[in-house]
Amino acid sequence: MTRSKIIIVGGGLGGLAAALALAQKKFDVTVLEQADKFREVGAGIQLGPNVFKMFKVLDLINPIEELAVFPDALVMRDAITANEVTRIPIKTASFKKQFSFPYGVIYRPDLLNVLKRACEQCSNIKIIFNKRVSTTRQTENSASVICEEQS
Repeated sequence: MTRSKIIIVGGGLGGLAAALALAQKKFDVTVLEQADKFREVGAGIQLGPNVFKMFKVLDLINPIEELAVFPDALVMRDAITANEVTRIPIKTASFKKQFSFPYGVIYRPDLLNVLKRACEQCSNIKIIFNKRVSTTRQTENSASVICEEQS
């Protein structure tokens, strides 16, 4: 039986996470990225408990926890006066009991690097740079992409 082949257009956070999830299910995955390499783009990202559940499935909890910051509380402030409006403690036993996973923040390029390294360790994931998809086609039985010619 031939393994199904998957093409993912875009090697950002979502594309690489999808590639890892599909590779775990034994699909052959090709990620097409229009840039010539991954670059530092973006700033901080909030990581709610639901994303840690996904990190567990992808076996990424340890590398993420090494780079993430876990604040004691979420604090909302008035935009004009900077007075504290509310504070939600999140590094507590009750938070952990209710959500099972923590709340954290991470620098976006750090998260992308964790995903990239995990993809590079999967023999059934191939990342191709300098591939800008111009057209997609889908039939009842297959899908394909057409990439722009590189100059």
